[in-house]
Amino acid sequence: MDRPIVALHLRNGADWTRTCELTDKNYQRILSSYQCTGRVSGDIFVTRKMCIQSEEQVSEELLEIVKEHKAKSVFVGTDHFPMEDHLQEEMDNLKKMEKGWEKHKLQVVNEDPDRPQVDMYVMAQADYFIGNCVSAFSAFVKRERDVLGKETSFFGWPIKEGNHDEL
Repeated sequence: MDRPIVALHLRNGADWTRTCELTDKNYQRILSSYQCTGRVSGDIFVTRKMCIQSEEQVSEELLEIVKEHKAKSVFVGTDHFPMEDHLQEEMDNLKKMEKGWEKHKLQVVNEDPDRPQVDMYVMAQADYFIGNCVSAFSAFVKRERDVLGKETSFFGWPIKEGNHDEL
């Protein structure tokens, strides 16, 4: 993979989908969500977009970071579905639509999901990391990145105005 690398962590297996149903109950914390919401009580609740992401949400948030950091590689660590084809299509569209990106090399890479240690290492060493607020796996990566002084953000966080999960 060529640098700069933007790594992202997607949780989207069946077990995780069931876990994220808890967001419908307005919990302030679910699993490791304190890494986004904080440890103190308040009016912040874990949202579905913080827990599990659609292809559209991932694309939107990823493209912003890729452009900002002029990334050449996107690494996807996941427990289930890497959205690799969709994300590669989005990167190809970026090269077609954005002035100055035509000759920019952009690749999307995914490793074997049965080797999470590789995912964790690459996510920790990447130039930028987008994690999952609720995931303990993302929390471990974030802690290492904090020690290394590397930049991290989370899907669905901070909650943007007009970005609500109501039905």
